[in-house]
Amino acid sequence: MFKKLTGTGIILLIVVLIAVFILPKLLKETEVEGKSETSGRSGNPMEVRGLILKPQQFQEKINTTGSLQAFEEVELRIETSGRITGIYFSEGDYVNEGKLLLKVNDAELQAQLKKAELRKQILADKEYRQRMLLSKNATSQEVYDAALNELNGVDADIELLKAQINKTEIRAPFNGIVGLRYVSVGAFINSSTKIALFQRLDQIKIDFSIPERYFGSVKSGSSITFSLQGSEKKYQARIYAVQPKVDVETRTLQLRGVISNPRREIPTGAFVKIELELNKSSNALLVPSIAVVPDITGHKIFLYKSGKVFPVTIDIGARNESNVQILAGAKIGDTVIVSGIVNMRPNAPVTISTIE
Repeated sequence: MFKKLTGTGIILLIVVLIAVFILPKLLKETEVEGKSETSGRSGNPMEVRGLILKPQQFQEKINTTGSLQAFEEVELRIETSGRITGIYFSEGDYVNEGKLLLKVNDAELQAQLKKAELRKQILADKEYRQRMLLSKNATSQEVYDAALNELNGVDADIELLKAQINKTEIRAPFNGIVGLRYVSVGAFINSSTKIALFQRLDQIKIDFSIPERYFGSVKSGSSITFSLQGSEKKYQARIYAVQPKVDVETRTLQLRGVISNPRREIPTGAFVKIELELNKSSNALLVPSIAVVPDITGHKIFLYKSGKVFPVTIDIGARNESNVQILAGAKIGDTVIVSGIVNMRPNAPVTISTIE
């Protein structure tokens, strides 16, 4: 049915196959390249979105985290050692300043105090007699001075014993709440024994830190807003102390706020999210964060002028979740390019599709 092809026939067959299958593809690729070169030479402009700079309201804010602390907090510990003879509080009790909370055995000290007080009576009578005799020149000044010194010495002994007896007691250092206790009556304790935690909770302290660059922007009396983890409720507090030294390791500034807690609904030790409002401006120039490009010399944006792209270096100020404040380098009325930033080239032709 088919005749055997000669060498010339094979060549003709190959030429036909090239003409049918390969040549159209080559022509198509050449056409595409030609169009691309034509487009590049003609500089067809890219469509971008623009933003006209105008004054806006801007509230600079810092979002950070912190922790809650009792306004006053101490670990109750005894100053001396001995056996507990009485515990006069219940866990969770609110007690007033000066209330006796715990007593250690002081029987020996009480006996010594009683002995010293009896001796004081004898020496006081002796001093009185010598004073009367001295007034009548019936005794010498030296004899009277010796009697007076004995009396003063026993007075000092009594004061010392009373001080030692005070060390066998723990009294509330301020109005507050006693936490869980770790000892029982009859236990032998010393100064290293933790008895209970004692806190003042009518006010709560909020400890947090901010970057050091905000040192001049915060002061005592500034307000802060915070919320507890897992809760959407917002609490208002105020800053009452600013650490005058920047932490050299973290390069942060330590601050402390305070909030009233009369119902004791805010727990100590909790983690909180904090929002601190700083400077407020009514004529700030803002651009979206995506429009600002980090540069070796700082930051830059791309302006639209007469159908072309012009990069300008800017000084930036505060930031928030989506915008950056421009301090210098651009002015009111400038059109900032806010899309296609990755493909921007100086003097490239563009068209504005949307103006914001």
